[in-house]
Amino acid sequence: MAKLSMLFQPKYVQQVDQILILPRDVEDKLIWMKSRNDSFSIKGAYWALNVNRFMECNELWKLIWNSDLHERLKCLRWHIARGALSTGDELDNIFGIEV
Repeated sequence: MAKLSMLFQPKYVQQVDQILILPRDVEDKLIWMKSRNDSFSIKGAYWALNVNRFMECNELWKLIWNSDLHERLKCLRWHIARGALSTGDELDNIFGIEV
């Protein structure tokens, strides 16, 4: 701890001192906290990174598809909300066409 005290502020030395050191005969195990079985997968990582986006999308989906609008208008709103329908600004950005 003396070497740490020379390099770091006392509060950080105290925090390092509080770290529990496990016995060396215990084998380390890697786990992925975002999965049910503690195993890492690309699918699980993708879901963990995008979970908020999916929830927002789900709420928007419910709002649009549970509305009393005609089905064609629901489709139009969904395309607009998801950015799948080109607007004048997007056409200008992509093709240089001012609308």
